[in-house]
Amino acid sequence: MGQTVSEKILSRCSGSILEAGHKGSCNIDLCFSNDITTPLLIDKLGKKKLFYKKKYAIFLDHNTPAPNTAVAGTHSLLRKFAKKNNIRLFDVGKGISSQLIWENNLYRPGGIILGTDSYVNCFGAVGTAAGKATLQDIISVLREGKSRIVVPHTYRIVLKGRLSDKISAVDAALFLISKLKRYKIRDEAIEITGKVGDFSLSERMSMLSSFAQTGIKFLFSYPFCNRVSLNFKHSEIKNFLPDDDCKYKKTLEFNLSDIPPLLSRPHSILKVSPVKKEEGTKIDQAILGGGSSGRLNDLRIAAKILKDKRINPSVRFFIVPASYSIWQRALKEGLVRIFLNSGAVLLPPGYGPCEGDHQGIPADGEIVITTANNNSRGIMGNYKSKVYLSSKYTVIASAIKGEITNPLDFKHSRRSLTKGGR
Repeated sequence: MGQTVSEKILSRCSGSILEAGHKGSCNIDLCFSNDITTPLLIDKLGKKKLFYKKKYAIFLDHNTPAPNTAVAGTHSLLRKFAKKNNIRLFDVGKGISSQLIWENNLYRPGGIILGTDSYVNCFGAVGTAAGKATLQDIISVLREGKSRIVVPHTYRIVLKGRLSDKISAVDAALFLISKLKRYKIRDEAIEITGKVGDFSLSERMSMLSSFAQTGIKFLFSYPFCNRVSLNFKHSEIKNFLPDDDCKYKKTLEFNLSDIPPLLSRPHSILKVSPVKKEEGTKIDQAILGGGSSGRLNDLRIAAKILKDKRINPSVRFFIVPASYSIWQRALKEGLVRIFLNSGAVLLPPGYGPCEGDHQGIPADGEIVITTANNNSRGIMGNYKSKVYLSSKYTVIASAIKGEITNPLDFKHSRRSLTKGGR
């Protein structure tokens, strides 16, 4: 019998033929932790020797820059730990882990990445089995170069049709999350195929990262984009594509043309609704960026919409790039000037206010709309605020109008996107 993508990758990385439900000791290409989880990891490690340090990296991307002396002390501890053990550390302002792994080519199609950051599953867009790790998983990799992984059962999703104008890959993800909720998928894999092949790589990574809080073990999307296809022979690509006769737990089909602008209501990503149902809800804060929508293409789209427009004076609009190199490109292309002229607040590369310690903690009763993937209660540091999740189109339109806005009804003529037009 043939193998799913998960079965194929985990089998190759373990040296054994594995099926769903089997457990294998798999070679790991990369594991990582961040400034929140690494101090806990150091405590658990104690004086254990680390034999596979080249497979590990630390990212300072959550509480950055340090908001207080306690966090500054933690950052100092991590720098010393990394230097002492000759471990790669990506310091404050470099960007978020998933983007830096991409920019530094630390992933491998057909390989495995384990990390303590929920956005890591976006690497399924390039044929990598990437999943959330426990601290014990990280320790196993550091000590043995391997981790014990249970091979998940797999759902196959076939996408048909095409997304309408101003409907993004994040809308597609929210749509799928709402449809898959009934199956109570937990610690299982999903393969997304069909018309996802029309998505850009940035869109695919945005879509997969939006599933981060759903409990899915691995996500994959194929056919692959040119960046993957051009670097591998056809025979090699088969190593991280499913076989025709593999066994799926279930196959589901959905039409992209049926997807309207969507959002997730407080306080769960599973509470998906059409934007129209929440239209008119006043907002206090809007956030564009981070792991789901902080790539260069996202900023280009934002600049096109924001040119010669102003953010509503009642809204604080934060833009957070996924990496320092993206900020550099945005500055070079003139995007930053457009953002500043619109009244947006530019934050350093990272996760912005999501960790809840600084850079935009909402007040009691305030309403936030963001492109992030987590709106659990207290996610931004205040249990008495409300956070909506949505696409970049909805977030930007809402920031301009000062209320949750359906981007399909948001008026911007071609003239309004040129200098002097409004």
